[in-house]
Amino acid sequence: MRRQLTWSCIAVVMLSACDIAPKSRVIEPGQFVEGFVGGVSADEPRAAIAAREVLAKGGTAIDAAVALSFALSVTYPVAASLGGGGACLVYDSPTDVVEAIDFLPRAPVTGGAIAIPGTVRGLAALHSRYGRLPWSDLVAPAEVLARRGHPVSRALVRRLEGAKATIFDNSDLKAAFSNQDGSGVLREGDQLTQIALSAVLAQIRLRGPGEFYGGQAGVNLVNGARKNGGALSLADMRASLPTWRKSVSLRNDRLSVHTTPVPIVGGVIAGQIWAMNLDEGRVLEIDQDERPHLFAEAASRAYLDRGNAAARPLSDFRAHTLMRSYRSGEHTPLVVKGIPPVDIDNPELGTTSFVAADREGSAVACTLTMGRELGAGKLDPVTGIVLVPPLTGDDLAFLTAILVVDEEVTEVVLAISASGNAAAPAATGHALIGLSVEDLDIREQLDRPRILHVGQPDATLVEPGVDKSVVDSLRARDHTLKEAPLLGRVNAIYCPKGISNGQGNCQFISDRRSFGLALGEDF
Repeated sequence: MRRQLTWSCIAVVMLSACDIAPKSRVIEPGQFVEGFVGGVSADEPRAAIAAREVLAKGGTAIDAAVALSFALSVTYPVAASLGGGGACLVYDSPTDVVEAIDFLPRAPVTGGAIAIPGTVRGLAALHSRYGRLPWSDLVAPAEVLARRGHPVSRALVRRLEGAKATIFDNSDLKAAFSNQDGSGVLREGDQLTQIALSAVLAQIRLRGPGEFYGGQAGVNLVNGARKNGGALSLADMRASLPTWRKSVSLRNDRLSVHTTPVPIVGGVIAGQIWAMNLDEGRVLEIDQDERPHLFAEAASRAYLDRGNAAARPLSDFRAHTLMRSYRSGEHTPLVVKGIPPVDIDNPELGTTSFVAADREGSAVACTLTMGRELGAGKLDPVTGIVLVPPLTGDDLAFLTAILVVDEEVTEVVLAISASGNAAAPAATGHALIGLSVEDLDIREQLDRPRILHVGQPDATLVEPGVDKSVVDSLRARDHTLKEAPLLGRVNAIYCPKGISNGQGNCQFISDRRSFGLALGEDF
């Protein structure tokens, strides 16, 4: 039975975080768990280390996710911000329950260019339901990183370089993220200190998340939003709540794939790609030469069908219906009315993803978003927060988080999330297929150059370095190829026997494209 919140905790769930700590696992201050503690994988190394420390202190996967999210707002502000939001998918091992939480940045009642932040309240809701360590312990690492500063990682520098035009178009962003002589963005190893942001984090740590939505921190953020063209109010801040929902799922044999419901449908796209490859055993029976073609054809159908995600979120029947037009020897161009073409020329979105798991088998897969890189392209100097615009449509459609449960052992065997651009669902789909096909390895699937077809426009995208045999196979079937520099970033934890069986059974995978970090060794 799920751990129950006390009435006092429920009453203040949006004002402060409640500590829920089973007595059997209480860790004294300064102590660390010995042996396997779980693991994390994220796009930015220092944030991943902060989350790993939380697991080592006896924290749950959710505790690690909360600490990681706060840390990312400091170490990876191009894609994570206290002014933004996101969504998480949670598997709670004690209750064998999978559920999703949506804490996306939403438009104020009166509109405007700046969204109502969802991050802090979403993290508070996660912690109140599944957390174990004190709230202050989870905020403190981010606060320290912001106040004392930290050497900028390669992961952040690569993203800042891509967003240079946005940074130099705003004086506050330039002051925060340009190098010492102002000639360019921060370089790898440069010290990044964010005193204003550390002050906000300190208030959140000491007074709870309610301070961010109704206290002085909230007042300062509202004023900053208005100075930057927004219409945000404290009433908007107080009224905005995260939403818990049942996961969307599909079972094939002993594996159940769980993902988030609409409006975040990246996981549905990935799940449908998986189901279409498995339809009638196709991917298991065809020659290696045909597999790239099958993947591209399945992906194009899944992307074009994303408008039906609410009515038919994940379905073997739907997968079979969509594959009726599949031809093994040639590409089939498709057009679906009402589905806009995907922007395949923008290699980046303001998103990041991560996964975490604890030694007891609980797991979480999350995506955080600011819409575009650096959100609205504005920073509030009083709070140090990068502001985020309201998000709609394809800003949300391709966020991807998936948990795969082996129903025979009731254990998570794969926690995976992806970000980067519209290719995130397909990148996740590659891993799901590797999970089901014995001669495909998940790590190998994620490391090799990717391919993608999004339906509209009618072009098959290939990353640099894709194998010549793949290119020849696709061209022989009339695919029009177009090179793409980046087709998604993925973070994953893969444990064939279940997470709780320990490190020797698990792979902790950080995408080579992100310069992130995956940690899962014994402590």
